[in-house]
Amino acid sequence: MPRSVADFYQDVMSGLNALGIEVRIWTMPQEVAEPIPFEQDRKHAAYDREYAQRLWQILVQAVHLAL
Repeated sequence: MPRSVADFYQDVMSGLNALGIEVRIWTMPQEVAEPIPFEQDRKHAAYDREYAQRLWQILVQAVHLAL
């Protein structure tokens, strides 16, 4: 579903925290012209189902190759 980067980031980090997993990452994107830290980015909220599915398939393939 479409939601801001900040909302997605918060959900992921909260979920990991609920599982007892502490993750520390650099939240400032490096590959974009005008970076906004993930936790502050309410500007970007697009969702393209096709590309999300493609990413999922790539990640699944990567896991299988790593095994």
